[in-house]
Amino acid sequence: MATIKDFHELVGATIMACQRIEMDIKLMYAGMMKGDFKRNLSTVKNKALGPVLAELEELDICSKNPYFSVSDYELLYEIKDFRNYWVH
Repeated sequence: MATIKDFHELVGATIMACQRIEMDIKLMYAGMMKGDFKRNLSTVKNKALGPVLAELEELDICSKNPYFSVSDYELLYEIKDFRNYWVH
């Protein structure tokens, strides 16, 4: 039988996975922005995931060869919503 400790561990592991994805999105966005990567990262690292994801999508879809597809962005927005549900 599962315990509250099991539940907390599963929620924690889930949130940690989402946080890694969030950081990866911020790293990608900072790398795609014009200018110095470190300065860009310091600008975006404390921003909320939703706005950063929207800014990444806008920058990405304007390029000749977008990195992510429309379905990729749909999945990323689902992950954002899932993460927000469990965190908040």
